[in-house]
Order: sequence, then structure tokens, then C-alpha cells
Amino acid sequence: MRALPWLNIQKKIKKIGVTLVMFVLGRAFQVASHLDSVVQDEIAPWKDGHTIRMQVLPKGPAMCVEKKNNQIKYRGQKGPEPDLVISFKNIEAAFPVMMGMMGAETGLAQSRMTVKGDIPLAMGLIRCINRLEAFLFPKFIASRILKRVPAMGLKENLIRLRLYTTGILLGF
Repeated sequence: MRALPWLNIQKKIKKIGVTLVMFVLGRAFQVASHLDSVVQDEIAPWKDGHTIRMQVLPKGPAMCVEKKNNQIKYRGQKGPEPDLVISFKNIEAAFPVMMGMMGAETGLAQSRMTVKGDIPLAMGLIRCINRLEAFLFPKFIASRILKRVPAMGLKENLIRLRLYTTGILLGF
């Protein structure tokens, strides 16, 4: 039986959305590793050259980041051999997590994704992603997907402004 055309269109739209979110998340992670002390403290124990890949199976979008010189570098969809791979089972599983409809912990608990590699590294990554979501999403959305929304003082709001302007667009 042939798939209905609008289902293919929905799947393509979801794939575009997840690709865009992975790009924004990768760039935000890169900039936050330069500016935010919480993210810097979280990635400090990671070895130089540690690479993390987040992907959607079977041939969906991906994001690769690498730690170099105590900072995160966004490597796009491809990068060196990863030390940690987080794989979403399919685009339907990735979409709610990536679009802020549910938190990463909920997605993991619902078996929407698998983790292959160092579990403490994965937990540190999740804490960084939660921090990035607090920066990227308005408070009314962040409060639905995060267990606790961190307080945003002047410094954090300046980081948020930097992310929204040159951070995501230019990567610095």
C-alpha cells in the first residue's frame, strides 16, 4: 500500500525542523562554552578531543561537537569518530524532544533514544543541553520541559542576547 502524500510532507517538515534545531543547538553549545561558567565547569573534566554525535536513525539529521582547548566546537553533521553517540530511533521520536515539547530525560525514559558510550559524559551533555534550553527558550516554554529553570541574571541575559544575535548565526 502506498503512503499518503501528506504523511511524506509531514515527515519532511519534521526532518527540516530537527535539522534546524540541531544546528541551533550545536552553535549555541559552541558559544556557551566560551561565555557561560556553568557550561565551562560541566565540560572541564572531558578530555580534549572528546567528540559527541547526536543523530536520528536511520539516515536522519545529525549534530557533532568536539572539545578542543577547553571549548566546544560545532562540527556540523559529520566529524571525527565519536566517543559518545546519542541516537534517536526515528524522526517521530526525535521531533518532540528537539522541538521542546518534552525534556531530554523524558525522551530517554520513553526509549525514544539510545546512548552508546560513556554514561557520565552523556549526563554532563544532558546538563549542558538543559542549560542551553534555558537560554534558548522563553521561560514559559523552558518551565514545561526543564525540572528547574535556572535564575537568569544580567550575565545570563547578556549570554542569551549574544546567542540570539551573533552566536547562532555566526558561531561566535
